Amino acid sequence: MTLQAYAAKGVHKMYPWQAAALECGKSGNNLVYCAPTSGGKSLVAEILLIRRLGNTKRPGRPHGGFHVSTCSALPRL
Repeated sequence: MTLQAYAAKGVHKMYPWQAAALECGKSGNNLVYCAPTSGGKSLVAEILLIRRLGNTKRPGRPHGGFHVSTCSALPRL
């Protein structure tokens, strides 16, 4: 169902870095990645969040979270 939803939005394949980020994020460890505007960062975050919510023992309450930020905002964090 998730793949169908992305396909309906026109997403049919990923950039190589997105596939690598998803592979690295599979274990649930922290993940930091950087890409330019419109580079596909949100897609990676959404898929990882969907995976996490599907694997959590307490539905709707993952044991972690995600923050997607522009590089210019990082010094303020």
